[in-house]
Formats: sequence, structure tokens, C-alpha cells
Amino acid sequence: MPLQGRAIRGTWCPASIPARISTVEAAYPKIFPSLLTPFSILIYLRLMNKTVLITGSTSGIGLGIAREFAKAGYNISFNGLEKDGPEIAAAIGKEFSVKTFFSNANLLDVSAIEKFIGETEKNIGTIDILVNNAGVQHVSEIENFPVEKWNMIIGLNLSAAFHTTRLVLGGMKKKNWGRIINIASAHGLVASEFKSAYVAAKHGLVGFTKVAALEGAPFGITANAICPGYVDTPLVRNQIKDQAKTHNMSEEEVISKVMLQKHAIKKFVKTESLGALCVFLSGDHAELIILLCAIFVHPSLHFLAVVAPLWPAKCVSAEQKWHHNNSKK
Repeated sequence: MPLQGRAIRGTWCPASIPARISTVEAAYPKIFPSLLTPFSILIYLRLMNKTVLITGSTSGIGLGIAREFAKAGYNISFNGLEKDGPEIAAAIGKEFSVKTFFSNANLLDVSAIEKFIGETEKNIGTIDILVNNAGVQHVSEIENFPVEKWNMIIGLNLSAAFHTTRLVLGGMKKKNWGRIINIASAHGLVASEFKSAYVAAKHGLVGFTKVAALEGAPFGITANAICPGYVDTPLVRNQIKDQAKTHNMSEEEVISKVMLQKHAIKKFVKTESLGALCVFLSGDHAELIILLCAIFVHPSLHFLAVVAPLWPAKCVSAEQKWHHNNSKK
């Protein structure tokens, strides 16, 4: 029998504020004195009421992102297939004194996604920030690519993001505030052989993000896609070991000649860096940022591809005007 959604409530009442402040002080000891101002405390109290839902958040990239949000004081709805998912969520809730909720919803099942969203809102509040992170990969040449693998990759990496977004967008519009962050990939911008489904899904996710940004702009909702290269996770570390054995290479050679060969900056992306960027994009100061970030990727993409902050709102207005004018014909 599948695990049911579970709410794990951290300490979040006003009495917990001293503990929260201590957590921030421990995390940022050098800059803490400048953070502790009446204005910053008001901002921190405001975060106590914000909820972020992160798919695929009990391991790897998603877990790193969740930890950064928890460190910043956000309540978190976790999702993942790990058997100890409830314990992972509870531990983070306890460590950072935030409310958490866990669901092992199958993101290939639309009804399960709908239930996941509903249970999150019932247990820890309406969703202010959505991070679509869940994903899966399979490598094969096109003519031999298993159809079931293609459908699974498109379903989890792309369609699931559509369903979560459509289910939270209405609530965000009512509040005139929201953040949608899609964890895409360098393969949302460039291609590699043998990864047809993954590349197609990530390109689609980047395109979907642009549409969400245009539709959300008039309502104070931003949408951003983050496109990292290889991220330092246990999964990637295991791949290094496997490739070293397969190709009779040292692990150092696999890292430099295979994985980081196309990286402009020869380092793995840290999950903490992705999490910090997500937290930044979720702040009020990022209200005009609609940004496609290419982080440590292909040499031809070692830049930030930025959509001018005010352009989407103007574009939406022009598009709406066009439809209005043509509807009279």
C-alpha cells in the first residue's frame, strides 16, 4: 500500500523566533549582525507564512533546494519516492523550525498530482512558490529508444510540470503573487546524442516557462528556468564510478574528459548554489526578473540569457490587444 501524504509540523509559532534567529546566525555568522534589523525581522516573519512545493525533493538537487528554502524560513511540501521520505521531511522541519508536508505522489498520475496539491494546501497552506524539479533520464539511440521510456521521460520531466503549474496558477493569480521555478538543464538549450527524450522534454520545459512567464506577469507571478550542467549529487558520483569501470579510465579522467569537458567552468554545480538561486528568485526583490539561467554549461552558453524584465508584461498587453481587435472581425 502506498504511503499517504503526511504533514510534519515544525515549531513555527512566535515563541520560536529566537530559535529561528539562532539558526540564521549559525548559517551566516559573518553577515548576521547586519541582518538583524527591525526591517529584516519583519521580512523573516513574512516568510513564515510562505509555502514552497518542490517535486523530487527527497534526494539530490531537490533535497539541496529544499534545505536552502528551509534555511530561509519557508514551509516546504516534499515529494519523492524514497521510502524514508517522511523522515527526511521531518528532519529538515525540525532542524530549521519550519512546517513540512510529505507526499510520495506518482507525478505520472494526474489524479495523484491533484491530490498532492490539495493535501499540501490543506496541511501547510496555499502554495506561494512552485519548484518543478522531478526528472528522469534514459540514454539510447533514437531507433532503439524504448517507447515506454520516452513516454515516462516526457511525462515526468515535462507534463508533470504543466499539471502542477496549472493547479497552482489560479491561487497565485488571486493573491497577485507567485513564483514558478523550473529546473531544466543545459539540455534545455543544447543537445547531446542518445538523449532524445530528455533533450526534447527540457527544451519543452524552457518553452513552457516562457509561456508561464508571459501569462503570469500581469498578476505579479514570475516564471524562471534554471539550466545547469552536471550537478554534484550522489547519482552523478555513482555515474563517474560506473563510467570509469566501463571505459577503463580513472575517475579523474571521467570528470575532466567526459563530464566537465563541455563546461565553460570546470566545476560541478553545487546543489546549494541552485537552492540559493531559487531562494533569490522567490523574493520580492525578484519581482521583475524573468530569467533563463545557463549555469556552468556549454562554452557557447557561458552567459545569462536574459529576457528583459519588463518585456513580458508589454508583450502580454500587445497580444491581448491583438486578440481583442481580431475578435471583432
